[in-house]
Order: sequence, then C-alpha cells, then structure tokens
Amino acid sequence: MFPPWITVPAAALHFLAIELGMQALAGAGVLVLSWRSVVGVLGVLGFQLALRVQDELKDVESDLRLAAEGDPRVQGRPLVTGAVQVRDLIFLRVVSLVGVLAAGIALGHDALVASLVVGGLVIASFHWFFVPSMKERLLLAFVTHNPLAAAISAWCVAASTPEVATVSPLVGVLIVAVWAPVAAWEIARKVRLPRDETSYVTYSKVLGWKTAAVLPLLLVGVSAAAFIFLAPRVGLGVSFVATISAGAVVVLLRSILLVAFPTTARANLRPWVELYTGLGGAAFVAELVWRHGART
Repeated sequence: MFPPWITVPAAALHFLAIELGMQALAGAGVLVLSWRSVVGVLGVLGFQLALRVQDELKDVESDLRLAAEGDPRVQGRPLVTGAVQVRDLIFLRVVSLVGVLAAGIALGHDALVASLVVGGLVIASFHWFFVPSMKERLLLAFVTHNPLAAAISAWCVAASTPEVATVSPLVGVLIVAVWAPVAAWEIARKVRLPRDETSYVTYSKVLGWKTAAVLPLLLVGVSAAAFIFLAPRVGLGVSFVATISAGAVVVLLRSILLVAFPTTARANLRPWVELYTGLGGAAFVAELVWRHGART
C-alpha cells in the first residue's frame, strides 16, 4: 500500500505543486527550487507514511477477521500473513513522525508550527479523534480523516512562505485542486457491486453502488475545475487545460461505463482516479517550470 516508486513521486508532485504554485501566484518570474524543496518532499512523504502505517494498525483486527472469512482483498496483507509485525509498524510510525518534526525544524518557524499542528491531527486520527464509535461509521470517518490531505497541503504552504513575498488567497483553490483527487481515491478504492460485498464496510454498501460510483467523478471534476480556474492566473495555457480535461474525461467515461454495464472489474475505479491524479500533478508542475523557468 506504500510502494516507494509511486509514493515518492506522488509526494514530490504534492509539495512542488504547492511550492511552485505559490511562487507563480505571487508573480514570480523564474521559479526557485532549492534544498527546501527536497526537505519539503520528505516532509510530505513522512506525513503520508505515518497515515498509511496508522491505517494498517487501526485495521489489524478487522483485517484478520476478513481474511478468516475469505475476503481476497486482505488475505495477502503482510500483517495477516505475519511477514510484518505490529511492533514493526509502531517503530515506523515513530520514525515517520520524527522525520516530519525534523523537516519542520529545518524549514523554519511557520513549518515547525504547522508540523506540530498537523502532526497532532495525524496522531489524533489514530485514536479516531477520541470518538471510538467513529470506527463503525464510514461517512463520519471520511469527513474527519480525509481532510488531513488538505492539512498536509497547508503544511506545504507554511513550509513555502519564506519563498514568496505575499501568500495569495488563491492558494486555497490550489489546495482544493490537490486535495479533491485524494478524496476521490479514498472512495474509489471502496466501491463494489452488491454481489461482491463482504462484511467489509464500503462506500457502495453505505451509499448504494451507483452513488458511490459517481462520487469519485464529482470530486475529480472539482479538482479539474479548480486547476482550470488557476491556469491563467499562474501563466498556464491551453495545453495544461487540455491535459487536465482529458484526465477528468477518462474518469467520467469509466464511471459511465460502470453504471451502464456493471462488472466486478469495472467497479475498480481506483486506477483511473490515480491516472488523473498523477497526470494532473505532473502536468501542473511541468508546465509551471516550462512557462516560468526554474533556477536553484
């Protein structure tokens, strides 16, 4: 669930989209990449790893139960097979959170304060924000936990403030553009047809499979609209708008295909949301550098 060949580039795109987007919104002629960019990427990676490890720790009991019931989606997980022990993940969680704190210290006062605040939220999420019943309420867990991705983007803003004279209010739109695909991904990975449901709680079980199939599309649409709104304001042209639109259309077509001709394979919308996320982030960062230029 955390392959470095995917998570490291994803963390880089996340931080660089915020860092370079802030510089472009502030009117920078040439964008600046520095050691701060590297440390910022490592900070995002630390946050994401902490959240991933916490999810595994929170799901230990349910994963073991689902594996015993024969759910194929959890039977091969390392905690279930015994390849990884709980103590290993506890150690990794500590390492990742310490790494986040170190990144905050290196990046300055604003980043350190943000590290403490966002890190506190991450730790609180491990305890279900001290509302244990939330564990059984998928929608409540979504609205309380998923915005942590936006909080990490806010940390990126704090880490990048020394690089801009003023922080544009439009950075909020940028945060939405980066966060919405993460919310879409969270829903997309928990969509199943009625015949494929198990005791595992999915969004399709709670909301109905057709509603759950449409929500990732709507969130991708929000992200695409935010990126397109920002495009002329950060100096991006038609090629970026076309790329973002194409990625969103792919998710649209896959959602329509699922609703019109439902199959187990088509219910897996996750790869298409991931395609949009990677394509959108890469296009945004690459075209910012192309249009503005960059120096170290």
